[in-house]
Amino acid sequence: MLSLFCAFRFSEARYLKWEYVDLEQGLIRLPGTIPDQENRSPEAFRGTKNGCDHIVPLSSYPLDLLKRLHQNRTSTNPYVLPGVHHANKPISRTKQLFPVIADLVGSPFSPHATRRTFASIANEVGLGFLKVKRLLNHHFEGGVTGGYISPNFNPTKERVHFQKVCDFILERRAEYLGAIKRESVTFDKTKALRKLQRYALELGLEPVEALHMLTSQSERIGEVA
Repeated sequence: MLSLFCAFRFSEARYLKWEYVDLEQGLIRLPGTIPDQENRSPEAFRGTKNGCDHIVPLSSYPLDLLKRLHQNRTSTNPYVLPGVHHANKPISRTKQLFPVIADLVGSPFSPHATRRTFASIANEVGLGFLKVKRLLNHHFEGGVTGGYISPNFNPTKERVHFQKVCDFILERRAEYLGAIKRESVTFDKTKALRKLQRYALELGLEPVEALHMLTSQSERIGEVA
């Protein structure tokens, strides 16, 4: 979810530390570089890919998610997604989960797929190529003018862009769940008739007799009304 709503690379989400998260201001600050890389695993987060600090103004969904995670925090593990067996390590990377998710969503899945989905949605809601590059924290090459532009000059202005993506995802989710709900409560006349027949027999009535009684009673109620 963090990767989907914040356009994180997998290592950025997996190695996200609470010290990078500002819940009061609703920001995540990913460092461009991290010193003292000794004794780190080869796949550990060593800073953003372009080496530049990246500030993510959180939209509503990931902010609420992080607040819940922080509130339910039960250890001093520095990582937002803590490991189960190690006190100071992030959650393990397991490829066994990816095929399971692929079966659920009906298409091939990898953690980086959520980042591509974010970019596609950002384009769909009309943010434009340069804005999408900023949100993904891709290296910005814009000639002389690009060199003068600091992406962190006022990062909170990009919150509205992240929120547009967030709203799009939540709206599509609501539509999808609404469709499932409608399908799940579709009225089955055959099943309803069988239930009525069983209930009539339980009362000691023949189904035809029960239907006559019900019809007569309904007509009387209608006349009174």
